[in-house]
Amino acid sequence: MNKELCKATNQDGSPCQAYSLSDSIYCWAHEPSLENLRTEAKSIGGRKSKYIEGMPVKITGIETILDLIGEVIGNLKEMDISISQARAMLTACDSAMKALEYKELSDRVAALENRLGES
Repeated sequence: MNKELCKATNQDGSPCQAYSLSDSIYCWAHEPSLENLRTEAKSIGGRKSKYIEGMPVKITGIETILDLIGEVIGNLKEMDISISQARAMLTACDSAMKALEYKELSDRVAALENRLGES
């Protein structure tokens, strides 16, 4: 996901505040090539979560999590995802953050142990 904001405007004429997708100048809500997915999502009415496919799913670090949080907030603002889906995704982000913190601390402790062993 880009750090750039979507270039589209909302229905009221205000600029969109969501982040653009990594391969577009538009967010998920405004990307023209995703119109079919948005239409399908609206017809499904939250019974299926296929319409959040554009969101990153592989957590590779803090930046991925921050990107996902930004995407969730942007989609929630546009009401392209339900509150319960946003809550679930943000809970998953919280779990990923805790796991990354644990890994970082483990790596730091292992490095310190190696240094002490060398002394």
